Amino acid sequence: MTFRSLTSGLIAAGLYLTVAALSLRSGGLIVRPVFDGLAPPAPYRWVDPPAELAEDNIRARGGGATIELGPAGSVAKSITTGDGQASVIFPAGSIALRPEQSTVRVRITPKDPDTIGLPPSNLFFDGNAYEVRATYEPSGEPLMLDPAAKVQVVLRYPRHATSILRWTGSAWDILDTTTVPQSLQLLAAIGDLGSFVSAGPPQSDATPPGVTPWWAYAAAGSGLLLVTLGALRRVKR
Repeated sequence: MTFRSLTSGLIAAGLYLTVAALSLRSGGLIVRPVFDGLAPPAPYRWVDPPAELAEDNIRARGGGATIELGPAGSVAKSITTGDGQASVIFPAGSIALRPEQSTVRVRITPKDPDTIGLPPSNLFFDGNAYEVRATYEPSGEPLMLDPAAKVQVVLRYPRHATSILRWTGSAWDILDTTTVPQSLQLLAAIGDLGSFVSAGPPQSDATPPGVTPWWAYAAAGSGLLLVTLGALRRVKR
């Protein structure tokens, strides 16, 4: 009875792993497992979703916050949209003081990148654009960043982005980008605020770099199950 129960449990576990691996491909998008299991991350929220995702789409959210200005400069602050898809990180002292200004108001607004401008050659938009604006308060004067301030923008992408782009007013500029594949995120240091979007090469049917394909999880789970069952049979004999 003990052998039978253990065997049944292992078979159930193997099937669970296989089904979980197959579920990594959801709604036509390739997704990655998170650290608390094989469950995919939350669906990407679009401003203007692809046709096949429009029915279930939840519209992207913006975000904003106020950064305090003290005698030594600004405090450290990370400002994130309500859905966690875009963030701007301001290190301590990254915002210059202005006479009679006590705070800086930052706002992140999601937009459809196609309404801003065409992507660079051989790149495709992969997600929403996010407009980042900041003003000194109470004057309302626009904030200008010091390029040495090391402010960073972090964007989550839905498919296979490799770069963050910044709109210059006439074209998208490709920023020096760091990829965080485990969390579907890109990050880049910025020298000025504006509109940003994630983009990648035309490989909609390819597995993004650093992602194990679903069939590898299924094969690994099945192989582990077979090896374990073989070992149990030898122990029983």
